[in-house]
Amino acid sequence: MGTAENLTAIKGMNLSFDIQGKDIANLKEITDKPMLYNGPFSVSGNAVALSEKSYKISGLKVLIQESDVNGSLEINLAGKKPRITAELYSEKLDLRPLLPKKGSKPGEPEKDSDKLSAKRTKVFSDTPLPLEMLKQVDADIKLNAKQLLLTLLFLSDTNAHMVLEDGHLTVNPIKLVTGGGTLDGHFDLHVQGKGAQVATALKIDQYQLGSVLKKLGISDSLHGNVNMKLDLQGQGNSIAELMSGLNGKTMVVMGEGGINQNAVKLLGSDLSSGLLQLLNPLKKEEKYTKINCFAGGFDIKNGLAQSSALVLDTNQVRVFGYGKIDLKTEKIDLSLKPTPQKGVGINGLGKFSLSLGELTKTLKLKGTLSNPSLTIDTNGSIITLGKAIGGVALFGPFGIAAILADGQFGDKNTCVAIIEAAEKEFHKSGAEKPEEKKSVIQKTTEGMGTGLKKLVGQ
Repeated sequence: MGTAENLTAIKGMNLSFDIQGKDIANLKEITDKPMLYNGPFSVSGNAVALSEKSYKISGLKVLIQESDVNGSLEINLAGKKPRITAELYSEKLDLRPLLPKKGSKPGEPEKDSDKLSAKRTKVFSDTPLPLEMLKQVDADIKLNAKQLLLTLLFLSDTNAHMVLEDGHLTVNPIKLVTGGGTLDGHFDLHVQGKGAQVATALKIDQYQLGSVLKKLGISDSLHGNVNMKLDLQGQGNSIAELMSGLNGKTMVVMGEGGINQNAVKLLGSDLSSGLLQLLNPLKKEEKYTKINCFAGGFDIKNGLAQSSALVLDTNQVRVFGYGKIDLKTEKIDLSLKPTPQKGVGINGLGKFSLSLGELTKTLKLKGTLSNPSLTIDTNGSIITLGKAIGGVALFGPFGIAAILADGQFGDKNTCVAIIEAAEKEFHKSGAEKPEEKKSVIQKTTEGMGTGLKKLVGQ
């Protein structure tokens, strides 16, 4: 309903429209292309021709099955490329039919995942990213969605402002709720030649691992609230290429939680046996191993991720680590030092699945991201001064090493101190002076002596 001066030229148009159908898949007969959605649909609004090459739809209402989109949309064809401006709102928006499944393009059936996993030896894909499409259109889109469904992600209260100009995409701000926690940050991607420069800074607070894994069908395995911080920059035309030259830093901390020991066994014999020994040296017949806290951080330079914090605290053992992950080759080289909690095993070392001799040595997490393994490092020592002088203390960042040196074994506030030290490491600017490093090394050595005396009950 409405008016049009010249319908064929779409000139002077001001039309209200309402289109409905029993199954949007039937539009294949018109478009000659399969529809990515199916089910009943309706589209309504008011379309106005602002000029011969500029059109606006206001009062837009789209409903496909349970997904809805409301707002306004403007298309301008006067420039070298189309420009889209939109303000959109949704109670529920399911984008999963538009997104590729494992080993397929949008709209194609999923390929045999078993065959794919058998061929796949790396985690980071070297498949070129579809960057050219970002050069085909300019856009300025504001989106507010109560529920946003993506592949493996369920987001709520999403608020994002996306601007695309000449292949330069910025999303700022990004604010949403996922896994019961909040995400806040920004994203920048600039297409240059066949690749792109990417930068992002994200902060996630109180991410509930248990609820997220349950939604993904991986229930009863790991639970706890996680805080994450990412500040990353990279360049490339695939995920693998971006990761191989990545720069920045990451930090993950978790408070109280638990891990299902049966779930650990599913990781494969090499990794699971080592982890079970590490998490449960007493071989207690318990379904869950309680996690008091975890802190893990990495400083990344040219694709080499060096640990800045790596601490796991459970009721039975406290584990400190250091090492690196080569994001280009995906090789892992991490050393882990377990220390029994105060009072654990002192009067009965025979109960340990790791012997006292083994507990004085480090463990090695080696292999690749797709095939890791955890074994006893027979050449490991309690402390390696050469590594510490080179900038890496055995127990992770110097702030955390100092905590141990102060003798806080078994202190109920140790987790708070560990997390605070890890956070400080993330925000730290500039390296410590050599004399400061030497002081920490001395303190750590003294603290280790005190800790071993407590371990053997002397």
